[in-house]
Amino acid sequence: MWEVGASLLVLVVLFGGIAALSILTSLDAWRAFREAAGPLGLRFKPDFIPHLEGTWEGQRVEIVWSPRSETHAAGVRYHVPLPGPRIIILPSSWIDSVLGEVTLGCPRTDAACWIQGEPHVALAMLSAEARQLLVDAVRQGVRVEGGEVTWRAEGQAAPQAASLRWLSLLARALHVSDVPTALAARALEDPEPGVRERATRALLERYPEWPQARAVAEARLAHARGPERAQLALTVDQEAPLAEVATNPQLPLDDRRRALARLLQRPSLPAPIARALAHPAMDGLWAESAPPIGQLRPLLQAADGPLSRRLLDRFCAAATPDDEALLLRLLRAPEVPDAVITAIGRVGTRAAFGPLREASERLGRRGIARAMAAIGARGEGAAGGVSLAGGGEVGIVGGGEVGVVDGDRAGRE
Repeated sequence: MWEVGASLLVLVVLFGGIAALSILTSLDAWRAFREAAGPLGLRFKPDFIPHLEGTWEGQRVEIVWSPRSETHAAGVRYHVPLPGPRIIILPSSWIDSVLGEVTLGCPRTDAACWIQGEPHVALAMLSAEARQLLVDAVRQGVRVEGGEVTWRAEGQAAPQAASLRWLSLLARALHVSDVPTALAARALEDPEPGVRERATRALLERYPEWPQARAVAEARLAHARGPERAQLALTVDQEAPLAEVATNPQLPLDDRRRALARLLQRPSLPAPIARALAHPAMDGLWAESAPPIGQLRPLLQAADGPLSRRLLDRFCAAATPDDEALLLRLLRAPEVPDAVITAIGRVGTRAAFGPLREASERLGRRGIARAMAAIGARGEGAAGGVSLAGGGEVGIVGGGEVGVVDGDRAGRE
């Protein structure tokens, strides 16, 4: 019995000594923490959770004493306020998902950091300098949330000036007061192509009316490619870039349609651009576009060379008597689709008879005879006596209507 009591006494003394040592150690750490206030120029606040606060090298800071716990060693926790817009940045190793809500287009930063918030704000805050500091910081456990940069420095018995300097430098690099200006800087100056592209898109989408947005778009247009170039061309609204977008089958159809619509809104177009837009290679785009005829007239007036059948079909289906001269010009082309001849028959006048007759000698189509017959039927002029290639002519057929008369039949009558 005496032996059991002795053993218990030894255990009590042992654990009591350990507890006393732990208390003394915590007291030493607490004392070191308190005494660090003077050299750092901060105030010691003996609240429920002791902390230091004040301004250090022009930066507001707060340092909280962090005693030992079951999961953490004793240390200090730094808090450096970050005024302005807020985002959350955590080490990616803390989060199960591979990427955060925001990707910057900088592979190194996107791999190291989990970022959540508004993408345009993150892009504005994270310059190349800030990203370099941030990647190194998050690997040490630094995080950005709640409008401050925080870091728990386990094992530090007292705050260190070097740690304060490092965190303050990061906070200053992250601070941004003018988001569109910062986005413009990323768009034009960032060393990472992905960041430049995303910053440009964010600037134009979020701040389209910002006075310098157009200048940024023009500067980026010279180097942009693919979908980014399409967006910039639509923003800059210049004829040559818009035509490049409209005629590029590799770009999204919606971007091409928008570029074509912008070009067709102009009262006139340079011949090379009109030629490219009206070319047969554009059939696919014209099949998906239905602009008003008033926008098609300047295009066809300026275009020369081969023409898209889909474009001609749209124009001819909507042609009016005011379009007769343009239709007759199209009739003189080496290849004349039936839609042109049909449209002349529908809206033409007696002035079309001569060009139609010439076309019949060249093309030999009976559709020309039907067009002339339709013009005559409307009383636009006597069609009789106009002979056609192939032995037929326009004359009176059964019922007193104007139509195509077979050559042999005309001779008998």
